[in-house]
Amino acid sequence: MLIAMNDGSAIWLLLGWLSVIAGAVAVLFGIGILQRSKETWSWYSTQGRIVSSAINSVMSFEIDNPRAENYEPVITYNYAVAGKLHEGKRIRVTGMAYNKAWARGIAKRYRVGRTVTVYYDPDSPEKAVLERGTDGFAYFVMFTVGAGFLALGIFFLLNTPRPNHPAGGNAGSAPQFAIGHQTPGVPQPGCLTT
Repeated sequence: MLIAMNDGSAIWLLLGWLSVIAGAVAVLFGIGILQRSKETWSWYSTQGRIVSSAINSVMSFEIDNPRAENYEPVITYNYAVAGKLHEGKRIRVTGMAYNKAWARGIAKRYRVGRTVTVYYDPDSPEKAVLERGTDGFAYFVMFTVGAGFLALGIFFLLNTPRPNHPAGGNAGSAPQFAIGHQTPGVPQPGCLTT
């Protein structure tokens, strides 16, 4: 049965469910990041060498200042596992965008030619990072954004305007319908008649 929704209740429901879904996705993504970053603590280590180090400008996600420039360090390093050479590009499990000075500081820490410790997955040696764990800020963003969207969605769902009922109608009772064969003019047991 379709109920016509008045007073914008359809929009409130839509916003509510979209917010709940977005919040759940953000929280699940954050849990995935947490799990993957924890796994790096059991990865093996080997020596590697930095072969390139730079910073790149990336899209800004600042709503209040869309022209703000964010940067990410772009590091490439080589390392060998069981005599096989691999190339890595990840500093941590998650990538983050920073202001220019912060990104330059990270790139400076990994200068070309520097020998570094590389942590690699023993089951998939091509997966490697230079730093175990992840940036605490990544957790903060994911869980804060997720919790914010979930709270907003619950607010919309709990405050959705209810459909107006005609005068004399009972808003608390659901309409009942007779199902099955009915002979005209003969009431059936359990059916409503008017």
